[in-house]
Amino acid sequence: MSKNNKIAEIQAQPQTNTMLAIIEVAASNKDVDPDKMQKLLDMQLVIMDRQAAIEYNSAFAEMQTQLPTILAKGEGHNKSKFAKKEDMNRAVNPILAKYGFSLSFSNTQKDGFITTKATLRHRGGHCEYTEMTLKDDSSGSKNVVQATGSSQSYGERYTMKSILNLTIIKDPSDDDGAAHTVTISDMEAGNIEELLINSGSNKDSFLRVYISGVDNVKQIPLLDYNRIVALLEAKITQNAKKKEAQNADS
Repeated sequence: MSKNNKIAEIQAQPQTNTMLAIIEVAASNKDVDPDKMQKLLDMQLVIMDRQAAIEYNSAFAEMQTQLPTILAKGEGHNKSKFAKKEDMNRAVNPILAKYGFSLSFSNTQKDGFITTKATLRHRGGHCEYTEMTLKDDSSGSKNVVQATGSSQSYGERYTMKSILNLTIIKDPSDDDGAAHTVTISDMEAGNIEELLINSGSNKDSFLRVYISGVDNVKQIPLLDYNRIVALLEAKITQNAKKKEAQNADS
């Protein structure tokens, strides 16, 4: 292929591939200055990083609308409410995976302090992180290991909340009733819809009996989500046992 034909082919390629194609042509030319070649490679890395950041920001913006409000179910030694990490993980991990994200933590200790780093990675290659440094929590009667574990748990919960911009709510009695206005996420609504089908429930009848003032699954208050799921799962289990007993009798 002639040099002119190669240039024409490069121009016809998508922009994301253009620089790679230019580098390929340059690499095949023995007269290309190695320093110029290195500059082309550096430029390609900059372009790749920029594209990865664009993909990250776009996916995060879409994901943000799907992240659920987290109900604080944990209780500290001073009776204060907090969102447990396992509840946060269950709520957000499926959504993170859907949009190509993963969240990981690392912890380092020094001089009685622990630094927790939360890193949010996207499949496109870009990542963001946030850090929190805390003194080992020696309150109460904790031993050294428990003090470190307590601070690590606190750091991971709060860096997760920070990097994902999560909303944590308390019980209605501690929240001036504001929690009543928070409804379930689209993912949680989809889960209930599936449970309604699998349990053989009539949606309208079920909502009328178990959720006062709600005529649409997406209107279910967040505080009622676990109760509704438990009811439907119990009905599915009950139906399965009835079917098993019928098969045994036949």
